[in-house]
Amino acid sequence: MAYLWVMLTDQEAIHWMVFTSFPNLGPAHQAKLLQHYGTVASCLEAVQKGEAAVHHNPDYVLLWKQLFAATKLRAQNIYDRLLKKNVHIIGRDCSDFPERLKHIQGAPLIFYARGNISLLHHTQNLGVVGTRQITSYGERVIKMLMPHLVQKGLCIVSGNAYGVDSAAHQECLKHKGKTIAVQAVGVEKGQPARQQRVYQQILDQDGLVISEFAENFEDQFGKHLFPRRNRLISGLSDGVLVVEAARKSGSLITAEYAVNQNKTVYAIPGALDQKLSYGCLDLIKDGATPVLEASDILNDFGPAELPLNKTISKPEVFDSPLAKQVHDLCNNPKSFDDLVELTGESASKVSATVTKMQLMGQLIQEGHQFKVEVLS
Repeated sequence: MAYLWVMLTDQEAIHWMVFTSFPNLGPAHQAKLLQHYGTVASCLEAVQKGEAAVHHNPDYVLLWKQLFAATKLRAQNIYDRLLKKNVHIIGRDCSDFPERLKHIQGAPLIFYARGNISLLHHTQNLGVVGTRQITSYGERVIKMLMPHLVQKGLCIVSGNAYGVDSAAHQECLKHKGKTIAVQAVGVEKGQPARQQRVYQQILDQDGLVISEFAENFEDQFGKHLFPRRNRLISGLSDGVLVVEAARKSGSLITAEYAVNQNKTVYAIPGALDQKLSYGCLDLIKDGATPVLEASDILNDFGPAELPLNKTISKPEVFDSPLAKQVHDLCNNPKSFDDLVELTGESASKVSATVTKMQLMGQLIQEGHQFKVEVLS
């Protein structure tokens, strides 16, 4: 699969970070403002001038105007920090923006990714969600299903929350599978904090962590972020499996998003006298596919292809002197900071080059280091 390489410049990335950090400004309203003003830079100029009331409550526009200077400075500081941690900032027009997310309602205009970004283009993804109060039954179900799902090449998408999410990620990694964690806020560390160990395992084993937000901006705390995250879990997935869920559960929001996105919803049957079974039983009653064994899911999936960087040949010619230099340096594994220091180039330029080389199959990432890809 060929890609047209479209990368955000430093200034464009910072503009996007500012634009997407204003309170009370969701993806739908962002899209309206962009349609009206044409570019993110023009939107921000309108905010500075207090003109954005064309599409929104004037009270919010005054708030945005007051926040603009502080938000811009903060975004610059965050941007510099993210680059050092090799976090990728992926805009709607970037080549590595996943096709699946372009077509969901309220599609994000930008998100942040850390780890193996080739997983954004994996061909078979299964979302796995459920309660934070996972029971021994839920744990047994995940342990029973996961080896078969991983063996068939499915990438497991979940939210890195405690409970079902955590069990799904860990069991997937245990069987050498690929997994994507969609966090409500930020990709620099595990969220919540007690999920840091699972977060690190995901990165160390060639997985991916993404988020719609750069970090915990003070005005972005709150439960409203979790439904926003849930639409991305279902959006990245070809089907969603609900393991255990009460009737009032965020997992059911993910299932509802999946239905609206024309994805298949799978549910694990449970005991009639257990509250954590009620959500799944209701889903089955409403038409979800009951799962008694892995084949109930796998019959709906075709053969999974490996991520892009494993299926293409290594090009003989590099498209820039920097790419050739990075390739030569990574004959012995190098960290991102090593590459910036040894090449003498800016962090943003090295980040863009490394990203492209990963997707072209010229580099792979193992833990915090990059090395030359050797194809069998």
